[in-house]
Amino acid sequence: MKSLDRIDIINADVLSSCTLTCDRELTIFDSRGKFVNGKNNPKVYLAACHIKATQQNYLNLVGKLNACA
Repeated sequence: MKSLDRIDIINADVLSSCTLTCDRELTIFDSRGKFVNGKNNPKVYLAACHIKATQQNYLNLVGKLNACA
């Protein structure tokens, strides 16, 4: 996710499109179904992102994003 904290990885695959495999695979939507990013809600940058490598995709955002800037 582009707007969230970076994570360190051991290796990554680069696709023929010059992007990384799984890059920007997840998206944040608000309760109205609207796309949320740092451009339309700077409070995204206040959230901490924790990603757990499991068989299922798991993303936990810590912080309040409910007040739009």
